[in-house]
Amino acid sequence: MRAERKPGLRRPLAATGHPLIRLANYALATAVAFGCLGCIGGGSPHNVMLTIANASGDAAMVSWSRPGLLGTPLFPDTGTDRIEACNQYLNGFGAGHNEVSISAGDQTLSLVFNPSSTDQINRYVLIASDGSITEVDQASMPTSGCGMIS
Repeated sequence: MRAERKPGLRRPLAATGHPLIRLANYALATAVAFGCLGCIGGGSPHNVMLTIANASGDAAMVSWSRPGLLGTPLFPDTGTDRIEACNQYLNGFGAGHNEVSISAGDQTLSLVFNPSSTDQINRYVLIASDGSITEVDQASMPTSGCGMIS
């Protein structure tokens, strides 16, 4: 037995497949898709891994700027992190133009990475106990503690 519809009652627009409802659904799906693509933009996969060892007794700051949506300047990823005294910091960067600035006290070191999508590079920076900031090789990195290398 079929339910009878009362005169004057209509089905909701979403159930009718109305063109405006379909257009709104497509627009929403497109926005979600572009939003998800933005999530994979600056940094995945990581072609450069940057390790910073803060062997000084003071906190330091690291700021970065890396490509955005699919490696383009659209929606770039920028930010700043604090590196506590006597701690290590690790951050990964994807293909494209990446800029990093490390500051401790009155010292600053700026780095630029331009890895290709096939590169696998490790870079190391040491903030020594005297506050100097230098790029070093992995063997020069302290394993733990403060003031291990001056």
